[in-house]
Amino acid sequence: VASEEAAEPEKAEEALLEETAEPVVAEEEAAVSSEEAVASEEAAEPEKAEEALLEETAEPVVAEEEAAVSSEEAVASEEAAEPEKAEEALLEETAEPVVAEEEAAVSSEEAVASEEAAEPEKAEEALLEETAEPVVAEEEAAVSSEEAVASEEAAEPEAENVPVETLIETMKAEIEVLRAEKYESLKRLEILEQELIALKNSRSLKQEEMATKPSIMIVEDVASVRGFVATSLRSSGYNVIEASDGIDALAKLSESKVDLIVSEANMPRMDGIAFIRELKKTYAYKLIPIVILTTENDEKRKEEAYSVGAKAWILKPFKIDSFIEIIKDSI
Repeated sequence: VASEEAAEPEKAEEALLEETAEPVVAEEEAAVSSEEAVASEEAAEPEKAEEALLEETAEPVVAEEEAAVSSEEAVASEEAAEPEKAEEALLEETAEPVVAEEEAAVSSEEAVASEEAAEPEKAEEALLEETAEPVVAEEEAAVSSEEAVASEEAAEPEAENVPVETLIETMKAEIEVLRAEKYESLKRLEILEQELIALKNSRSLKQEEMATKPSIMIVEDVASVRGFVATSLRSSGYNVIEASDGIDALAKLSESKVDLIVSEANMPRMDGIAFIRELKKTYAYKLIPIVILTTENDEKRKEEAYSVGAKAWILKPFKIDSFIEIIKDSI
């Protein structure tokens, strides 16, 4: 107890010192902390300023680099596309004339086909127009007459002072003119109808004659001789088909019906004997009679012609009457 009592003044003094010292220490620590913060901020300010400067300096450089990269990519893309564009342009330029030529050819063919198809219609239309002209003229005359009457009726108030006899004579004269015009129109119409009937009958007769006339093919390489023989046969009432040699004759036989063939013995490409041999190979031509017309008088050649199927041998020059008689006998 005495020890505790003796220590109490010391404890009280220590407690007082501690209470007095705590605020001072706290102020000193706060001052130190404030100085350290200020020093830290002052030390960081140059770095922040440098970073801001670097950022400001780097932004335009980065933007320029990005713009340069974009420009290079665009140029590369255009350079890569240029060959394709050039090829497409070349194809278009090449295709345009071809397409134009094809369209022109198709248009030309369509126009020719249209004209060919329209020819019969045009002929019929022309005939109808010729037949219709008098009728149209008559109708126009009737219309003119009606207009004249209407004009007269409109003019009646003005013609009140004209004598009646004069009006009657004028009207009679006009009626006579109209009758004459009508008569001429009817007469012309009747003539045209008769001509049309005659043309139709003539066409029918020609078609019948062509169907009933025998057809003869002349195979001759000399044009003047071929023309002379063709004229002689046509004047005798035959239909004639002309061929320049054996090959030409075989081609034309496939398009025409022939009742008899007159052929020269000596011709280029295919002569008369070879032509007969080739002809007899086809069943449809086997029964067509063949007459040889030639300047050659060789017996062996003649026998050869008969052996392959010739029906007669005629020497040039010949008499027309004798030639026609042989033709008649051979058909």
